[in-house]
Amino acid sequence: MTISDDNDLTRLKEIGRIVANALEAMGKAIEPGMTTAELDLIGR
Repeated sequence: MTISDDNDLTRLKEIGRIVANALEAMGKAIEPGMTTAELDLIGR
């Protein structure tokens, strides 16, 4: 991805925060025997 201006950088940071929050929630929810489909639902 090419960052052309400050707006691109701001939006990229927002996306990074969203992904980080999703990964954190998924990590906290992991349990033995959980399927990837169940984990995908949490990520959504």
